Amino acid sequence: MFILVILMFSSLVNAKVFINEVEFNPAGSDTGNEWIELYNNELVPVNITGWRIVDKVGINTIPSGIIINATGFYVINSSHDISPNSNQNFSLLNTSNGIIDQTILFNDSSPSTGNNKTWQRVFDGSNIWQFQQNTMGTENLDLVIPYITNQSRNLNPVFENDDLELMSTIDENYLEEVKISGNWSGDWENFTVFSASANVTQSNFTYTVSKNDLESGEFVQWYYIAEDTSGNIGVGEKQNFTVRLTTLVNITPSSPDGFNGYYVTVPAFTFLLDAQAVLTYYRFDSLQWNLFIGPFLFDINGTLGGIERMDFFSSFGSRNESVNNITIKVDVFDPELISMYPTGVIRTSNVNINALIDDKYQSNSGLDLSSLIMEVDNNIVNPNVTSLDNLKARVNYSVGLSDGNHTVNLTIYDNAGNLGGGIWSFIINSTNVILNVNSPINGDYGSNRIRFDIMTNIPGKISFIDNGEKENKLCNSCLRINKTFSFRDGQHNLTIKANGEQVNRSIFTDSKEPKIIKILPKSKTYVNGTEFSVKYTEEFLDNINILYGNGSLIFSTNLINCESGRNVVCAVDIDLSDFNGQAISFSFNVSDKIRSVNSKISTLFVDTTTPLVTINSPNNISQARRVNFDLGISEVIEDLSYIDFNDRRPSEKRLCRKCQYYNKTRAFTTGNHSVKFIAEDKASNKGEANVNFTVV
Repeated sequence: MFILVILMFSSLVNAKVFINEVEFNPAGSDTGNEWIELYNNELVPVNITGWRIVDKVGINTIPSGIIINATGFYVINSSHDISPNSNQNFSLLNTSNGIIDQTILFNDSSPSTGNNKTWQRVFDGSNIWQFQQNTMGTENLDLVIPYITNQSRNLNPVFENDDLELMSTIDENYLEEVKISGNWSGDWENFTVFSASANVTQSNFTYTVSKNDLESGEFVQWYYIAEDTSGNIGVGEKQNFTVRLTTLVNITPSSPDGFNGYYVTVPAFTFLLDAQAVLTYYRFDSLQWNLFIGPFLFDINGTLGGIERMDFFSSFGSRNESVNNITIKVDVFDPELISMYPTGVIRTSNVNINALIDDKYQSNSGLDLSSLIMEVDNNIVNPNVTSLDNLKARVNYSVGLSDGNHTVNLTIYDNAGNLGGGIWSFIINSTNVILNVNSPINGDYGSNRIRFDIMTNIPGKISFIDNGEKENKLCNSCLRINKTFSFRDGQHNLTIKANGEQVNRSIFTDSKEPKIIKILPKSKTYVNGTEFSVKYTEEFLDNINILYGNGSLIFSTNLINCESGRNVVCAVDIDLSDFNGQAISFSFNVSDKIRSVNSKISTLFVDTTTPLVTINSPNNISQARRVNFDLGISEVIEDLSYIDFNDRRPSEKRLCRKCQYYNKTRAFTTGNHSVKFIAEDKASNKGEANVNFTVV
């Protein structure tokens, strides 16, 4: 169903005679059944003789003698078939061809057989046209029921914290009141959306349902109701939606099992979800969001305890519910005692018993100092308690006690109801203590198995601290200990303790002797004193020296800057000029603080003389392209070579090996040449000579 609202041009609204109703597609045959109704809105009769009604295909002329009474009607049957049935309009002309009235375009094409409906002004002579049941020759009343469409809501899905808008489109020319009917308050109620003070046409309407009226899981039905000024009532189709269930948290235990709203057992969480929820997320204290895949425990960065806010929400695909949150208070740790004093054996009878109580984590519930109970030897005492902060407190109690064993028992609750504290004991012995340490003594040890021979005159714990680290117990309630203990190689500063007394010892252990891996030069080679080296392993190196010479002439040289470690190489150059031309022996000695190791003795041939190169040819004059090299050397050498510094890429080129003379030609390019000859003997002594010549 639809309503077409048509307004006349304002220039014709005040016409005295109107085209008031038209039928141009009647039921059955059109011929003879089509008609036009005229209406006189004047209070006097109007003579319309000879007036004409013009449509798109023809003209109907008013017969003579036709007078329309005041507020009366005149119907003329069409003398021709009016067509087409769509986009049709009509004009009323007087005898002077003046336009008295004119309609806009009409459509009456469906059904083709007619439906007994006509286009008519509602009300008579008004500027509003409606398509409704025909009222030929009689008063035009508003017979059209308001047409309600497009009932919808602005949110989908709907949650209980939404302010929801319910919308509709209503087609009605004479709308008087719009209501919406719904059950979101529990019972069906009607709520006024609109009340007209003037005519309204085809309007959109919205009603807001407050979030205060929506409940999780509620099934809501609603529809719009519209009434016009003639009492016609239109009712929209019933709509419905379900307010999605708000995501809820299920906690185990179901309620805090400690004091002051705290959980003292680790709570487990799961979520109660709406059936249409797609994914659910949670996080603690604005940290990273986690996807919910199953029950989980309260655990923040691996640290249990504290006051935490958990945020969570579910996604419904097209829309997420608002973030919900709860605050969880968890304290699963008992208060602890730390730094208890005294312990062990003390030498005085006037004792200040004290301990530090700690509730551990920053957001834990804190200490209930009113619950603290302290007992000394099973007697309740009244200590001095100093609060350091919400989580820590210092307990002090001064008392005079006799020699013997004494026990302290301290208990305290935290504000969550966890019971903590502890028991410790100590011994008072005012007898003068004798502590004799026969072994170890200060010094260096070639073994890492060290004997401890310690005696005291009062039974008690004997222990030692190595390099200021943890205390190592040797025995309990003993007078003497005599046994060996293993140490890592290195320096150890020992504090030996018994019955409140202590003795210090400084020992160094090195259980491994130095290891010589390789020495250079190799035995029976020629040397000039350079590149003597030793490769060794020693973690605590003390010294390395080299012993060399022959007969009664023996020298010893210490190597400097040699390092401790594995597979270390240390080298030294030696002046062997006193042994030129002679054979010598040499060996290395590697020492740590305790041991010394010698290498094998090797024999070397010393040559510290530099070979002398004599250039017979070429000389410093012009040369042909093939230049004669005529060279003499002062000794048989290992290698003779030359470098031409005027080459594009100067490099050393060999002339001969194990030679003392050389006399051959070499090809050179034209131009200047600066040449160096190099002679190297078995001991790596190098002699050089230079010559310049020009090739023409």
